[in-house]
Amino acid sequence: EAMENKAASEEERKRLREEAERIKSEGMRGAEAADHEMTIYVEKVVELERELEKHKERVEQENYNLKIAEALAKVEREKAERLRLEGEERRKQMELELLKEKNMGKERVSGKGGGWAVSSRITSTPQPVAPPPAPAPAPAPAPAPAPAPALDPAPVIPPYPAPLPPTSEQLIPASAHPDYAKVLKLQSLGVPRAQLLKKLEAFGGLDARALDDENFLVPR
Repeated sequence: EAMENKAASEEERKRLREEAERIKSEGMRGAEAADHEMTIYVEKVVELERELEKHKERVEQENYNLKIAEALAKVEREKAERLRLEGEERRKQMELELLKEKNMGKERVSGKGGGWAVSSRITSTPQPVAPPPAPAPAPAPAPAPAPAPALDPAPVIPPYPAPLPPTSEQLIPASAHPDYAKVLKLQSLGVPRAQLLKKLEAFGGLDARALDDENFLVPR
């Protein structure tokens, strides 16, 4: 009986040792699983932090690009406004010059018309008609004139030579001519063609073909 009790006790201790080993093994496996899950969690957290940093950098870059674009747009708007004001100022100056020239032309025309009106009034004034004179007695017949001496024939004067056309050294582009340059500048500012033609006429009948080609060759 003692032997049986001893054997039972040995079996019980063996069973308890096996149970302890099993529990220990399971605990180790659980710890390993927990460590593995923690490692995966930490890696995910690190990856999310990296993504967040990249997102912050992209946002900062986009904000910087947006500020640069706004600054450039502001500069362009200011430049366009400055050019618009300069164009308005030039247009007003050109209009004043054209108005002055128009007024001067009217004054010249009115002065010529006034002189013609005065002369017409003077010439249209009726003059007193004198009575016709009495017929004079017929004069005695004059003696026959002596024959005139023979004269040398008049020397033949050669015709005046026609002016030669200008050579290439005497021609320059219309844009380099001072008078043409003024008219071309008015054309670039949008002045109507009719006024440009009048301007060419006022400068002494300049060639209107220069309005279509600023490199058109004209005399110096």
